[in-house]
Amino acid sequence: MRGRNPSGTRSRAASTPEPEPVPTCRSEPEPEPELIPGPTPEEIERERLAEEQRKREEAEKRRLAEEQRKRDEAEKKRLAEEQRKREEAEKRRLAEEQRKREEAERQRLAEQQRQLEDRAREQRLADMAAQRQREEDERARQARLDSLRSAARAPESPIPDAPVGMTDGRGSEAGVSASAYVQEFIRQNWTFPRALATGNPEAVVRVTYNAAGTRTSFSWVSRSGHAAFDESLVRALTRSRQLAQPLPQTMEFTIVFNLKEMLD
Repeated sequence: MRGRNPSGTRSRAASTPEPEPVPTCRSEPEPEPELIPGPTPEEIERERLAEEQRKREEAEKRRLAEEQRKRDEAEKKRLAEEQRKREEAEKRRLAEEQRKREEAERQRLAEQQRQLEDRAREQRLADMAAQRQREEDERARQARLDSLRSAARAPESPIPDAPVGMTDGRGSEAGVSASAYVQEFIRQNWTFPRALATGNPEAVVRVTYNAAGTRTSFSWVSRSGHAAFDESLVRALTRSRQLAQPLPQTMEFTIVFNLKEMLD
């Protein structure tokens, strides 16, 4: 057994191939650094000049920027000052306009007050004059009416206390004219402001009274065309519904009312 194994070992050894030798890498020599040539004196001079130019340009930019800033600041101040002056001028203008408006308003109110006082004074004077005129007219009318009444009681008739009748009447009809009495009675109840008396209007009225002296009707024969005068006559006729004395009988009267004569 021991003799066969060695022979067998040698046999296997003889059949195993030898390993190939590992090739060794040979490092190549490093290349020598490339030599960069330095700047030439001309290039150095150009770079120096360019740097100086750059610095000058930057300095110029800074100078121009500073000048621009100063100009902008000055312009801003100028505009602000102009704006302030405009605002102050506008304030003064508005204040002056307000003062003028207030002064004009004061003058207007003063003038209005003066006119009101003048009108009030004129109205007082007119009222006083109208009152005096009314009193005078009233006294005059009363005197005329008293005269008519005295005439009605005059002893022209043999019958005592003769009633109102025709002056040319017969028997118990003696006395003052009934037409004149009625017209004066209506006139006594008539009022009219002289300020409205324009032109010379004249109206004709037909009025009827019964024997008791009560007005039973009235109508226009012709109007005057003066509305205020016509209205005053209607008021007077309304107030004259009942006479102060009876009449001999129912009587119809056609009476002419003339504004100018009634005011005289």
